[in-house]
Amino acid sequence: MTDNETYEKVAQEALASTRDAWVRWRDPECGKTVAVGMGGEMSDALAMSNLHAALRILDAHVQTGDVTEDTVGRSGRTWLKVLSFRVYDEDGNITQAWRDAVDNVFLPLRDYAVLDEEDWSEREFTLFTEEMEFIFGAAHGKVIDAMAEAGLPLNIEEFREDYALESVEEALADGRFTLTDDEAMEFTHTARQYRARHDGEGLPRLTARIAELEAE
Repeated sequence: MTDNETYEKVAQEALASTRDAWVRWRDPECGKTVAVGMGGEMSDALAMSNLHAALRILDAHVQTGDVTEDTVGRSGRTWLKVLSFRVYDEDGNITQAWRDAVDNVFLPLRDYAVLDEEDWSEREFTLFTEEMEFIFGAAHGKVIDAMAEAGLPLNIEEFREDYALESVEEALADGRFTLTDDEAMEFTHTARQYRARHDGEGLPRLTARIAELEAE
């Protein structure tokens, strides 16, 4: 159990923060009895994982309305989600919602940045798969398989297009898979860009496969 001094200290830090509070700037209680935090872009796997883990942990307080979720769009950018916490009740006492948030969310996150490893991993891989589909279209499954076999990290932060293409080239060279016409066509642009970065060298099998299609 955390002591009251710590609850109060974390409360004052949260109430004074303007990092996410602008989302609820019309709320007169924001910064006084309501703290806004846990904010993150919906495309941020870690932020969304922690936010949804916090919602699960604090579900009883979500039901009472002492913890709420807000979603806001930023013009020309992306969507954000934040959580709002009622810190003080009408008598000025620290709420149980805030005590539970401090004990089970805020203090644990100071020790380790992830509340739910499995959830974070799943969200990260989903975002990675979506990014691969955007870049490689119908061939994205083959790219992910080749990268996994090559031991490359399957997350957006560490993704390098050159390494992905080289892993596909290795898989083709080893005969581990072949590419359908539709899959091969998806590499037309990325393979050309790779060769431009490498003085016209590299990816011989992938380049030959694309050339076959272009010759038809």
